Amino acid sequence: MKSIKVLICATALVFSFSANAEGVEELCHQSAETNVTLKHAMKEDAGFLQYALDDAAKSKISASNKEQLRERYFYVHNRLNLSDTDLRRLSLVACLIKYK
Repeated sequence: MKSIKVLICATALVFSFSANAEGVEELCHQSAETNVTLKHAMKEDAGFLQYALDDAAKSKISASNKEQLRERYFYVHNRLNLSDTDLRRLSLVACLIKYK
């Protein structure tokens, strides 16, 4: 009976950790896709970065969120010469390292 309880607890833990991993992977995938979209916007319009930075500074979000936005904009801006695939992969790995 004791081994059955241990097995049930272990199974529940495995499923809860796998659900969390799927959530982080999905979050990081969406983040990588957003970075590729930002790259295209920055390449199409040279003034996009300044507009986005000004808009973020004027918004009514917390200071930590403003800092994260600035970091993301400059992260993508510094990697404009990468291909979409390379930027996507690099962003995905960076996000996974951040959240794991």
